[in-house]
Amino acid sequence: MATIITDLRDTFRRGSIYIQLIYINVAVFVAITLAGVMLQLFNAETAGGLFLWLELPASPARFLMQPWSLLTYMFMHGGLLHILFNMLWLYWFG
Repeated sequence: MATIITDLRDTFRRGSIYIQLIYINVAVFVAITLAGVMLQLFNAETAGGLFLWLELPASPARFLMQPWSLLTYMFMHGGLLHILFNMLWLYWFG
């Protein structure tokens, strides 16, 4: 297990910016997915609200209230296939 983590860390450090973006996107996706699962397991009402604060809002009025979403929306993905194809696209054409 330690060698896998070491290999991932070395690949992240020596990789290009595209590889680093892929690693960051996958890490954020896993963290957000685990947080959503934990919130659902404990019947928390804020499971949907967490994602609303990170997504890019459609209305300009709501965007003015959460300008950080301009950066966080690019780390939000709709599911496993969504992140898979986005990261493949980034890897191949980035």
